[in-house]
Amino acid sequence: MPRKLLAAAATYALFLNDLIEDDALRARVLMPFVTRLEGSADTPEAEKERAELIVLRTASAIMAPALLRTASWKLPKSFASSARATT
Repeated sequence: MPRKLLAAAATYALFLNDLIEDDALRARVLMPFVTRLEGSADTPEAEKERAELIVLRTASAIMAPALLRTASWKLPKSFASSARATT
């Protein structure tokens, strides 16, 4: 029987798989991540903490910079400093 996967990471991987349209990019970026998921399941409390971390890191390290590149507004200084502190 295969070991269980961390639910939040598996869900995130499925989301990324659907989002990435380029097969070569998917193989280069996503597959190394997915292959490390086996056996990553943990207690419900640990899974909740990991899911929160995935959301926080995605918002601060990926989404915020992408929005700043495409939008004419800037983040408040308080958000920018707290985002740096979590990375």
